[in-house]
Amino acid sequence: MLPDPIFRTQAFHFVDATFNARIPDPTLLSIWYQQHPDPPPASDLFWSRIWPSGLGLCQWLALHPEIVRNKTVLEIAGGLGLPSLLIAPIVNTITCTDINQQAVETVRQSAQLNGYENVFTAIASWASIPDEWEADVLLLSDVNYEPAALADLKKIISRFLEKGSTVILSTPERIVARSFLEEWLPYQSKHESFPVEQETIHVYVLS
Repeated sequence: MLPDPIFRTQAFHFVDATFNARIPDPTLLSIWYQQHPDPPPASDLFWSRIWPSGLGLCQWLALHPEIVRNKTVLEIAGGLGLPSLLIAPIVNTITCTDINQQAVETVRQSAQLNGYENVFTAIASWASIPDEWEADVLLLSDVNYEPAALADLKKIISRFLEKGSTVILSTPERIVARSFLEEWLPYQSKHESFPVEQETIHVYVLS
């Protein structure tokens, strides 16, 4: 687990929504990583970054709060959980998952920092979501980047669509994303794109 001094509290603003989140300081995290006697693989720290797709999903949700209002929501591979924290004040419950224990603990602490009592966390990936889990809305942000994981990702999206869930997927423009997204065109009810930090972020609503 990362030591507490590595984290800072950062305020986020999207349209009319404001919340605080615990964010690892990039410089302090780099120093810790270099000095750690047994550092984790660099991929284990993906959760600690603020990704444009996460910001894009936050922006989209802030513009379309009606899609999650009073709903039960599940975010998979949430990392720092910014979308989960954004919508917490207006949803019934939000469960934010990640495969990394430190990520899950960080989201829990951020929820506590904001006084949110309807934010739940769990260690899980899209390959290990229990069959009994259900949600009105499933959130996915920048998950379609690893070709080896796409099969499991397709299964989880299909399962929730079959249960009647709305799936909201936020992704940058990637070659691997194109073929993946083509499979979901029959389910696409909305598609919007906009620039975030010099990237074009696409948000797809599947139902």
